Amino acid sequence: MDRASERQCLELVARERSGHTAVLHNNLLYVWGGYMSVGDDEVFLPNDELWEYDLERGVWKVLHTPGEVPPSMSGTCGGCLSGVLYIFGGCDDNGQTNELYSVDLTDGTFTWKKIVHASGSPPSPRDKLSCWVYNGTMIYFGGYGHKVLSDLDSRSRSFIVDETSWAGEVFWGWNNEVYMFDPRLLSWSQPKTFGRSPAPRAAHASATIRSKGYICGGRVMETRTSDVHCLDLETWTWTELTPSSPAPVGRSWHSLSPVSDTGLFLFGGLSMDCNPMSDGWVFDTESRKWTEVSHPYKNKPRLWHTACAGRDSDVVVFGGSCDYILLVDTTVQFTRAAHRRVQFTRAVQQTRSVHQSRTTDTFSSPEPYNRHVQFTRAVQQTRSIHQSRITDTCSPPERYNRHVQFIRAVQHTRSVHLSRTTDTCTSPEPYNRHVQFTRAVQQTRSVHQSRTTDTFSSPEPYNRHVQFTRAVQQTRSVHQSRTTDVCSSLEPYNRPVQFTRAVQQTCSVHQGRTTDTFSSSEPYNRHVQFTRAVQQTRSVHQSHTTDTFSSSEPYNRHVQFTRAGHCNDALVFQMQPYPLSRICEDYIAKTVQDCDSLRTQVPLLPDKLLSAVYARMCFYRASKKTH
Repeated sequence: MDRASERQCLELVARERSGHTAVLHNNLLYVWGGYMSVGDDEVFLPNDELWEYDLERGVWKVLHTPGEVPPSMSGTCGGCLSGVLYIFGGCDDNGQTNELYSVDLTDGTFTWKKIVHASGSPPSPRDKLSCWVYNGTMIYFGGYGHKVLSDLDSRSRSFIVDETSWAGEVFWGWNNEVYMFDPRLLSWSQPKTFGRSPAPRAAHASATIRSKGYICGGRVMETRTSDVHCLDLETWTWTELTPSSPAPVGRSWHSLSPVSDTGLFLFGGLSMDCNPMSDGWVFDTESRKWTEVSHPYKNKPRLWHTACAGRDSDVVVFGGSCDYILLVDTTVQFTRAAHRRVQFTRAVQQTRSVHQSRTTDTFSSPEPYNRHVQFTRAVQQTRSIHQSRITDTCSPPERYNRHVQFIRAVQHTRSVHLSRTTDTCTSPEPYNRHVQFTRAVQQTRSVHQSRTTDTFSSPEPYNRHVQFTRAVQQTRSVHQSRTTDVCSSLEPYNRPVQFTRAVQQTCSVHQGRTTDTFSSSEPYNRHVQFTRAVQQTRSVHQSHTTDTFSSSEPYNRHVQFTRAGHCNDALVFQMQPYPLSRICEDYIAKTVQDCDSLRTQVPLLPDKLLSAVYARMCFYRASKKTH
């Protein structure tokens, strides 16, 4: 076995990241995976890098790890058991996974192994789950992932389907399942639990105190909670711990750490109104009382960070985002959704280009406007293909599902529109505005078509097309005025409004130039010019989406996501006063001249205790010289 390549430097610091995994072993913090910002993009961190931070010396070291290295991911669940780091699940470029990897942190080689021959059935693919380490086993709970239709039980409450994410017989959603992995037996099992299980959720937080596993908060659909549940890891019985005092606001992507035999420390997360949080709370599992605590990091909000319990009730928080990464979603891995959208736009553009090239060749059928019908079907097919791809690789629901919801809504509307077009358009959905608009355009085209063959002998044969363009423009104007009535929410579904306005402006410019340059001998080339103008507008709109999306309109939500601020600083929370022996041990390693220098490093000690500590240190130093 080759030793892992190492390089160490006082200035070396782990890169900023969110959605990573971190564990604490022998006072060394190990960090793996996650994603970071590079310019306006979000990219995975290298999968062969394992970062080590010495809490005593404050020094980072990067370990380049060999073996069966897991793919670059975010949203994995990591835990340290007997000096071995296990990571399960997560989301990579191909979507959620249910693969399990391990790396020994004690043998010096740091070689990854993929666990493939375990008996039993592992959990379905998922990310943003949590785990407890207990009695030599890894116990996993919850998460967001997908299941096939045959695995869904309508009578079970263990899986809530995300109605915005499905493809064929594959459905995405949240679960509350409990799975156990035993490394000694290399086996998976699903213990039967008793009591009232927590609601399915993801992006929650968990912690272990003795034989009890606790979870707090998390998200399901559009709801974020702060409820606390306890699972007895001996009897597998669930208990909800109803608080006896006001609780923190609901949140997801926060952390929960044990700080005493009955205390759990909650930090940060994303609130119901999508604000990054920096508050800290302690929950007493016996009195069930929440207490907000003061700390020096109030100006450092965090979400999707990691928190590890250290010595003497210290909590070490690393990384995370200080912005609302849901709106920059996504994926990351977060660029996956944006990348899919670009692919879709290019596919539509390519379809239009093919449609354009065929227009002049086959525009001789009795119904020349059926080209538009063919084009619409081609776009619909492209969207269908695009949609199926989105559901495969668009895992983090908190980031990309806004775009997915919009695409799905459009797809559903088009499907309904297709079936209802010949009947009636009386559905209450606001999407029937598009149906009314399409009908108006169809009717206008029909009238234009009937008039073309009758009165196409005037000195200006092309003015028929001009009349048609004006009719379309007028129809669009009416449609636009109605759109603003029913599209006033802040959701990104009103993106088409911006595009419709751009098209309307293009139509206006095109209309103004029609009478000047209408000298071509092909009456239909006006439609060609218009289509090209629309294509150009869409291209500009697409480029502006990622470049100049800084206005205050709600459309910049997607761009805000891709510009999230990730962190790479470590925050150490001292939850309880250090014991005297700890202070002495830590301080003897340093050169001490007098009480004043001790005071600068341990400012919270009262004067009497400060003098006692200094006296004790002098005693220790004298003892060392004697021996």
